[in-house]
Amino acid sequence: MLSVTWCAASLGAALLPASWRPADLLVATVALAASVLLFERGRWRWSRRPRRRPRAGRYLAMFQYAFAAASVVAPAVVGLYAVAVWLPWLLVAAGAGAPSRCSA
Repeated sequence: MLSVTWCAASLGAALLPASWRPADLLVATVALAASVLLFERGRWRWSRRPRRRPRAGRYLAMFQYAFAAASVVAPAVVGLYAVAVWLPWLLVAAGAGAPSRCSA
């Protein structure tokens, strides 16, 4: 439910008038922070228990790399709002539709 709230609030940034955007940003930030606080601990606990012990280090590194890459790219994506409100959504949609290069 928190993810749905965050998605709706993020979409609201494109649909709401400029005077409502600060409140919308607050709702989106609180929803994202609440979901991280509630679910982050279990996710990290799950990542430390891989099925194959010899690959534990490799698995944990890939798990952490996903968050590190998102932390580096996120400011640039948010900065695209200064260009056009719809531009970050286009970039996210293009990324979601791109084929995965990961192999299990």
